[in-house]
Amino acid sequence: MPYNKLNISDVSNRITLEIPVFQDNVFDITTEQILAASRGDRNFGSCAFELADLLKLLPGQSRSHQLETRVSSLQDLFTDDETYYCRCPRDSTLRLITQHFVSIQEAPGRLYIQTDIGLFTIIRTDRRLLLRVNQNERATDVKAPRNQDYDSLKKCAAGLWRLREGDRID
Repeated sequence: MPYNKLNISDVSNRITLEIPVFQDNVFDITTEQILAASRGDRNFGSCAFELADLLKLLPGQSRSHQLETRVSSLQDLFTDDETYYCRCPRDSTLRLITQHFVSIQEAPGRLYIQTDIGLFTIIRTDRRLLLRVNQNERATDVKAPRNQDYDSLKKCAAGLWRLREGDRID
């Protein structure tokens, strides 16, 4: 079954395809669900389908009923030599990453975030942040505590912590 439903219009020669759309609710998934029945070394050529596979949203997977897609022109996709990228809610994606965090490395214009569910690459362009997912590059030991409070972590990273009565600052 083709995932992207590639279509070439007879009239305009315009190429369109269906790509996954990620809403906040699709990121509510447990580690056990993500790691269950992993397909391993599949290569989709698209981070959108790689992320959908990771979240078990593709046809035949346990959460396929939650998959939403939209038709997009091939010209409207953000691409590089390796893949085309997905659009997804930043907070939900970072919440997922912090639950599985192992390490982070920075290179010019890129952040490489190693997790136990795959390697996430965040690429900064002049227009937006793009996300690349490679679930074949999983780390074995997780450093982030399970059920980490992402909202508190986000506030702390933004410098929005609060001192309580009796707290000491040395």
